[in-house]
Amino acid sequence: KGSPYLNNKYENGKIIFSNGNTYSAAIRLNIGNQKFEIQNKNTKEIVELNLDETAKVLLSGRIYSTQSLNINGSRIIALLDECNINGDFKLYYYAKKNIEVPKKMNTPAPASGFEKSELPEWKDFSSYYISYNGNYYQLPTSHKKMSSMKIFTDIDYLSGDRRSAKPQAIIAGIARLNGR
Repeated sequence: KGSPYLNNKYENGKIIFSNGNTYSAAIRLNIGNQKFEIQNKNTKEIVELNLDETAKVLLSGRIYSTQSLNINGSRIIALLDECNINGDFKLYYYAKKNIEVPKKMNTPAPASGFEKSELPEWKDFSSYYISYNGNYYQLPTSHKKMSSMKIFTDIDYLSGDRRSAKPQAIIAGIARLNGR
């Protein structure tokens, strides 16, 4: 169930190389495997794009770059959305989905000889990261932990009833850290 893509449709985007060259293409981001896919406009052939540190992708007004992160003791290469990278404190958004089988209920069902198998579904594991002096720190996803950091005001931070972070509030918090 669900989709591994940030957006299912291909959008006009640009690959920007460190030497200044650019390449325009129809692009979408598969956040399940952290790869961009390019679709040939004529043949509709789809090609996976393997980025390295020498290129960035501009897609939907956002710039994505490849970064090396230490997550839970493992070093990974991740595609990060550069939310606010102007200053000592840099903010990145790591869009990530994993496929999971839904958890079964603990209530025993009567034996019928037929058990409905649960379909795996894509679950969101996205998070924000702050980079400072070359180190990356994952921001907590819970409201209580985020509020205790005193970087974000409750008025700016809350997003409706879900009590999740508004991206604008996190970006503004990083700007305050950078003294802007």
